[in-house]
Amino acid sequence: MKSLIYNAIRIPDGYLLESHDKVREVLKCGNRGKDGKQPLKWVALKDMLSSDIAAYLCIQPNMKHDHRISMENEITYRETL
Repeated sequence: MKSLIYNAIRIPDGYLLESHDKVREVLKCGNRGKDGKQPLKWVALKDMLSSDIAAYLCIQPNMKHDHRISMENEITYRETL
């Protein structure tokens, strides 16, 4: 049986502290291709194109707050490279 161990710190206000490097690997988005008819493929944040991240931020207004912040942080991270 496989098991997953995940380490993060939740501070009193409920926010979860974790390294951005870990978030880049763990956060994944589903994609069915440009026409929406392809098999569902999960892509890690670190492997997504910047334009795809920007598109997700625009077309998903009800995205979980933590996911939105992680994607915005990823764009900022890439701009500093």
